Amino acid sequence: MQIGINLLYLQPKEAAGLFIYGMGLLSGLKQLSSNNEIVLFTSKETGYFLKSKGFDFKQYCLDFDPRRRLHKIIIEQLVLPRIVSNSGIDLLHSLAYIAPLKLSVPSVLTIPDANAYFAPQSLSVVGRLVWRILVPQAAKHASAIITISESAKRDLIMALNIPHPKVSVTYLAPRIDLQQTNYERIQKILKKYDLPTSYILSVSSLYPHKNLQTLLNAYSLLLLDTSSLHWPDLVLVGSQRRSLVALKEQAQELRILSRVIFAGFVDHGDISSLYAGADLFVFPSLHEGFGMPILEAMMQGTPVISSRSSSLPEVGGNAAYYVEGTSATLMSKAMIAVLRDNNEQMRLRKLGFKNVERFSWVKTAEATELVYRQVIKGDQ
Repeated sequence: MQIGINLLYLQPKEAAGLFIYGMGLLSGLKQLSSNNEIVLFTSKETGYFLKSKGFDFKQYCLDFDPRRRLHKIIIEQLVLPRIVSNSGIDLLHSLAYIAPLKLSVPSVLTIPDANAYFAPQSLSVVGRLVWRILVPQAAKHASAIITISESAKRDLIMALNIPHPKVSVTYLAPRIDLQQTNYERIQKILKKYDLPTSYILSVSSLYPHKNLQTLLNAYSLLLLDTSSLHWPDLVLVGSQRRSLVALKEQAQELRILSRVIFAGFVDHGDISSLYAGADLFVFPSLHEGFGMPILEAMMQGTPVISSRSSSLPEVGGNAAYYVEGTSATLMSKAMIAVLRDNNEQMRLRKLGFKNVERFSWVKTAEATELVYRQVIKGDQ
């Protein structure tokens, strides 16, 4: 089979989940010993980037800026179908919610989550239009849909009225550039970002459904607990300018702003050291398609407290300390319980290392190729 991968959305300097998914899937496909030929459809900038990272698949590079989302959509709908029809591929897999609506080959579409359905306030005007119009149409035209957890599958079936057999689940894995680190490297990275040596970490975008408001409330309750005079600071990694202002105002009102560090964007190569250096990782999100930061923290041996919402128990397994994500009181009690108990920290570390072994990009690629084969077989 010749499999086309639609990577028009991919931006080389992006750190979001879709970037990690695209890079991880390519890594897994590269490691498979199958007879499939992979053909990439990218922007010129992304094409050069992928070559530099050792992905030597055949490429069709389009001359546009993927950061201009509306322009990307126009290129995807009007230009890409003509290129696909002349490429000789047997199937096109689009990885980021939407796909060309008119294709000469079968379409496989990844819709990672239905967060836009549950948290539309996180979307721009263009994003809302995409979700209301293009996503349902792309799902309707696709021969198969891939999503990244059983929870996301249930959400998509409900939100988009998709037939159950049409949706397959392929779990993800930690980002491919996440490496084990050491004490010297951790200290260097903490100094680079001017961070303390003891801290609670949370990594996510700052959108409302990530529930950082509850985490700030929980942290303020933690600081009121007098059983320790040296609770760690709270470090929030992630950038989203509109939400950042509101979170800083909340921290100011709670009188904890001096103890909360908004670290913003962190370079890909540095994030593993921030995970490894943390006393505790907290992921309070209310809606996730997967929940990759949980795995990344576990991979670095950091104890994890997680919301019990959506896909997170699927990903965390028995290796996270779960709480009700809407309760600041319970979240605070969980942080106190783990921080005060060395045995509990060790238990979560050991279970975390074991849990990460369930996930790999090769497994993701194998499950994805199975979908390809089913679609091609059904199309014949």
